[in-house]
Amino acid sequence: MQEYVQDNFVKHGMIADFAIHDKNDGNPHVHILLTTRNVDKNGFTNKNRDWNNPQYLKQWRENWARFVNTKFEQKRRAERIDHRTLKLQGIDREPQIHVGVEGYAMAEKGIITPKMQRNIGIIERNKSKSAEKTAENMSDLKQGYIVLDEKISELKKEIHDTRKDISRFEFRAEEITERSEHIQILKKQLDELKNERQKMGVFKSKKVIDEKIKRAEKSYLQAENYFKHEYKISSEQAGAEVERLENRAKSLGNLRDKLQDKLTPLVAEQEGILKKMPPEHAERVNGHIEYEWDREHIQDFERWR
Repeated sequence: MQEYVQDNFVKHGMIADFAIHDKNDGNPHVHILLTTRNVDKNGFTNKNRDWNNPQYLKQWRENWARFVNTKFEQKRRAERIDHRTLKLQGIDREPQIHVGVEGYAMAEKGIITPKMQRNIGIIERNKSKSAEKTAENMSDLKQGYIVLDEKISELKKEIHDTRKDISRFEFRAEEITERSEHIQILKKQLDELKNERQKMGVFKSKKVIDEKIKRAEKSYLQAENYFKHEYKISSEQAGAEVERLENRAKSLGNLRDKLQDKLTPLVAEQEGILKKMPPEHAERVNGHIEYEWDREHIQDFERWR
């Protein structure tokens, strides 16, 4: 408090005396007494009429709000104050009037002053307006949630389908690679047997080696024919086909990432809607969101996702 008084009053030539009142009744406050005359070495002189300028009051209020909010932030408290009028804050609420300690004391004795009666009327009107606004806001929030939920569901399905396609292309590329490598092994074995036969002498029996070549050639041709039937290409074209499939999978991966980038803010926005709902009325049950609002305000709220 001393820091605020120093910066806003004393620094500008005023003498300030302040007293903090806190009776633990929920109404802590401070009284600040200020001089209205300039002071020099000889004491008080002429009145400073500039200090009566309403602009100063506006500045003091703004500085007080900034000062208090800074302290709240330093202490990691969520509360904030605002020096502006309700209208300037965009709040559709009728401002209450100051009743005073005497007015509340008389009300406790059952005596309602005209000022207190006016204030009660303002409170009741604000309650009624708040209830109507709450119902309207809840309806808007619900509709917004449903619209977002539809967009999120569509994106999630698209992401899921894209991931399936990526897995399909990746699996096919791996499968082609494995089968083509197997065919190359069979081809190598066949070539080695043929080379071995060529190195055999003219008079050496070739019956056994010919039988091995026959079996190897059969295995190779069967594998190659199956490969052509299954993938519509020859094993020699496997490298180009694998590259095509991998590029396709990579392209789909980029698409998946873009879809995820679209999804993330929508999910955050949807969570933001949930946070605006009173927590005591929101309940998560098996992935469903069910809201039950005061029947006086909102009727027939169906279960919604």
